[in-house]
Amino acid sequence: MLNLFVISFKNKISNYSNLKLETINLKYEFPTHEYIKDVKCPVIIFHGKKDKVVNYENSVKLNEILPKEQVNFVTVPMGGHNLENTPIYKREMIKLLK
Repeated sequence: MLNLFVISFKNKISNYSNLKLETINLKYEFPTHEYIKDVKCPVIIFHGKKDKVVNYENSVKLNEILPKEQVNFVTVPMGGHNLENTPIYKREMIKLLK
């Protein structure tokens, strides 16, 4: 929900100015590292190394919190923030959903 608001807000601003989305830095505290400890199901984390919205190191830290047998951490080397059209994301989602 929060990501949706941020993306929507950035899109609205970009419609009215020459600013690129990456130049708008919105800061929200979202302590995922606290909540993920309560997750009991398998987790897959996708993160693009070139993400300018969420720091890649955040996902590295989340990966380190969960037991190795519970988490699959997928790095998309050339990926930014939106990964749904990358070959790595598509491949891993197909494997996950089979």
